Amino acid sequence: MGTLLQDIRFAIRVLAKNRGFTLVALLTLALGIGANTAIFSVVNGIVFRPLPYAAPQQLVGIWTNDFKRPGSQYPASLPTFRDWQQQAHSFAGIAAYAFNRYHVSGKEGPDETRGALTTANFFDVMGVAPVLGRALQPADDHERVVLLGDELWRRRFNADRNVAGKTIDLNSETFTIIGVMPRSFRFPVPDIELWVSMAPMYSLPASSSWG
Repeated sequence: MGTLLQDIRFAIRVLAKNRGFTLVALLTLALGIGANTAIFSVVNGIVFRPLPYAAPQQLVGIWTNDFKRPGSQYPASLPTFRDWQQQAHSFAGIAAYAFNRYHVSGKEGPDETRGALTTANFFDVMGVAPVLGRALQPADDHERVVLLGDELWRRRFNADRNVAGKTIDLNSETFTIIGVMPRSFRFPVPDIELWVSMAPMYSLPASSSWG
């Protein structure tokens, strides 16, 4: 033990005398540790930790493309998506989503978040069920209903387990909350905090596109 303490004192004296070298060494260590931590976080999330879906190996993404531009990917229009649903028989189900920004208002104060408009079968295709309330149903296509992400639920409603049936104002329109999704579910991107029915899409131009 005494030898170890002597070695530590000697190392400190040497580093103190060569401050330039010490600074470079510390920066190198910091960069190395930071890079390894970032790589492990990605590998842990993708390889070691299973994706929060029932059968992730069976999920595929579908886009339209331009044959004149190899590798191009474009979202499909709503009519095209409906054609896929009716004519494609190689899939157990085809769902769609579209990104949107939301200004949240109410007695809890203003808030900004990102969400997705989804078809009624979206959560069935993903194989994920709400932890509270229910998922979307075909009858919801024309109803302004929303499922909250875990973080938004905690931030705006203090994790109220009776939140289903309450309302939330999104972009100056009132939506009824029907459920809360698991904390691990953030599809299609990590900053998504809510999922609404496709009812608002019916008031948009026919060329509106889906992911």
